[in-house]
Amino acid sequence: MKSKKKTVTIVVLMLVMLLLAGGYMGYRYWKYEQKLAAAEKAKTEGVYDPLTGERVKKLLNRPFMVSTDNDSSEARPQSGLSKADIVYEVPIEGGGTRYEQIFYGQVPDQIGPCRSVRPYIIDLALAYKAVLVHNGQSPQAKAYLSTGVIDHISAADYYDIFKSESAVVMYSNGKDVAAKMKSEGMDGKKTVTGFKFLSDGEKVTGKSVQTISINYVSAQDKYEYDPASKLYTRYVYGEKCTDKVNGKVIKCANIIMFYENYTMYDANSGRLNIDMTQGGKAWLFTQGKVVRGKWSRADLDSPMIFKDNDGKEYKLSPGQTWLEMIDNTVRYSWK
Repeated sequence: MKSKKKTVTIVVLMLVMLLLAGGYMGYRYWKYEQKLAAAEKAKTEGVYDPLTGERVKKLLNRPFMVSTDNDSSEARPQSGLSKADIVYEVPIEGGGTRYEQIFYGQVPDQIGPCRSVRPYIIDLALAYKAVLVHNGQSPQAKAYLSTGVIDHISAADYYDIFKSESAVVMYSNGKDVAAKMKSEGMDGKKTVTGFKFLSDGEKVTGKSVQTISINYVSAQDKYEYDPASKLYTRYVYGEKCTDKVNGKVIKCANIIMFYENYTMYDANSGRLNIDMTQGGKAWLFTQGKVVRGKWSRADLDSPMIFKDNDGKEYKLSPGQTWLEMIDNTVRYSWK
């Protein structure tokens, strides 16, 4: 009799355990379905960001662009990189570079270190109807800014939203910038032209490329493609590029490299004079492929347009894009 009761107890316990296991698996499946549903919902809800091809909760009325230091080891890691829609790397005198971070779909916390601008950097901001955020300017840029060519937030004029950590390291805050844009009447709605993007399942044709190296005189960059995530990990001087604020490794969906000729304003300063409407060669790296082409710009009130050699506008993968401006001093390769 005891044996029979023991058997019944064991059977009941097993049934309970099966029910619990089934319930747990059912809960896991429900959570998985909820996650899929949320992902699908995100694709159709929110606002479309023309700079990333993704849906975001809201867009600013217009972007702002932060001229960011990349001249010294003090500058790295920079702040805000993981939340930028797009980032330009542009050459400056002496072989150094600046990062020009453009924010439209996300407002970061700390951004910088903020540094000075050149006339061609101002012209770059004009392409995106962006408010320019900077700490200083060259004599040529100072004269250009005095014409009222662009809305800008300078550390010299709006020091209350900048914080200095050293003589060359100065940061701001994205929320403070957005608030200052509003209080100064710089946040009027603008129509921003972005990129064309690949649709779900659309493939890029081109030569397969795993690694891209772009070596400025004073900045050594590398991108490594990961087929699983379809993203490129960015390296600077052999180290993973990260965001100082959150420690995130910078991974982008696209790299566009484009060529510029330049002259110099004078030999003493070595400051570059770059025509941002000249057009030239361009290369798109996306989905582990390279697509050769050209870039053009009708005038300074127009966006930069990137097309393949058949005359079709580049289609990018949704996500962050880095744009590398190169000249004849830059060594580059891919494999």
